[in-house]
Parts: sequence; C-alpha cells; structure tokens
Amino acid sequence: MFLPDFWCKEIDPSQNSVTPSAVWWQWQDPSKKVLEAINKEGHLRIETVCKEVEYVVVLVKKGETESGIPIDVPRTNRPRAFDYFQKLFPEYVVSRVCRLHGAEAANEVFDNRSFRHQTNPLFVELRSQVPKTNTPVIGFTNAATNMDKGKGKSVTT
Repeated sequence: MFLPDFWCKEIDPSQNSVTPSAVWWQWQDPSKKVLEAINKEGHLRIETVCKEVEYVVVLVKKGETESGIPIDVPRTNRPRAFDYFQKLFPEYVVSRVCRLHGAEAANEVFDNRSFRHQTNPLFVELRSQVPKTNTPVIGFTNAATNMDKGKGKSVTT
C-alpha cells in the first residue's frame, strides 16, 4: 500500500528570502504525527502528496497568488530548470527561477542531483502571455527599424 507524503506550509524568512510572504513547504517525516505538525509555531496548512516518483515542491507565483506545487523531477533528459518549467506551464511566460535563498537557478540542470527529492528548493514566477499585436508605433506606420544598407537613411515601406 502506498502512503502519501505530507507537507506543512510555514512562514520562515530564513528558509524563503525571495518572496515577501516568506512561505515555504516542509516535508514531514512519516514518523511525525500530524498533530505535532499542526501545533508547531508558524504552521499554516497541511497538504498531502501522492506520487510514486521523485519530486520537489516548487513555490510558484502566478499573478499575485503563490502556491506550492509538487513537480516531478525527470530521471532522464536532464533539462535546464527554465526550459523544464516553461514546458510545464506553456500558457505562461517563466520570468524567474531561483532558489528560495535567492540564487538564480534558471540555468541549473533540473534533476535530483541539483534538487533533492522531497524538498522545497525553488521559486518560479510566471506571467501571463501578452497577445502579440501589430499596433504601429505612433507616427511610424510601416516604417522599418533598420537603416537602408548602412547609408544612414530610414526605410519607409
């Protein structure tokens, strides 16, 4: 029988110096009683995670909302963290990937060597994708931005 992991959402600026909320998620040892976790100072909430693969909990900010999301750690293919999260959240633009203590992590390999199983090591900030429009710049309708073959003349089409 597979038992779920349980995690406590807590506030601790020494664990999360990246966001003003100072929220982080801590995996609870199976021998710990739920009541012990609830009675701990700074405790906000308990969540369970049922995964049969290695994972980390990532603090993800979408707009003004922060949430802890369990993310599978790939066992093969070892992508950069930025690329992995961009693929995982295609409806958003990944604007930041960093460790909770502040160090940039976008270019780190996202695997279990860099990010230990059952930890909350990362913060990922997502922005909504802005639809692309072809609105001209005022006063420059159909004006090219480059110079005409280096002769110093603007090209207007």
